[in-house]
Amino acid sequence: MSIKHKYYLVDHVIKFFFSSWLQNILVQAQYWHSPLDEAKYTNKSVFLADINCENNKKPEYRENLLKLNNLVLVMAINDTIVIPKESEWFGFYKPGQSSDIYDLKESPLYQEDWLGLKTLNENGKLHLLQKEGDHLQFDIQWFIENIIDPFLK
Repeated sequence: MSIKHKYYLVDHVIKFFFSSWLQNILVQAQYWHSPLDEAKYTNKSVFLADINCENNKKPEYRENLLKLNNLVLVMAINDTIVIPKESEWFGFYKPGQSSDIYDLKESPLYQEDWLGLKTLNENGKLHLLQKEGDHLQFDIQWFIENIIDPFLK
């Protein structure tokens, strides 16, 4: 496939995922974040851009997260569902491409503390865990040892 055809295909996939009818009926489309068209993402996303305060800052989202005793984010090292897997920790592709990834602390979301993640981290309440395996593939023993015992007892 030529580069021209690849760009054509990507452009149409982006338009499809951000169409209002699909955003309103398919939950997976609401999690779509295209690094190749940030403007379309922030303007058309009905869930993810909103909940991450990427189009409008909502102080109540920050206030509510700051009420947590702990926020535990788990990244599956071999995740095949969430791409890039670093987005499980609020990382993502650097704008305009889909290969280089920034981590949480490099993001405006963290640096400007839109959701309170920086504050939670500075107060020792943000915990980033990794686990072997694919998305949501863990056994009860791992869950007890890594989530329940340290954070919920």
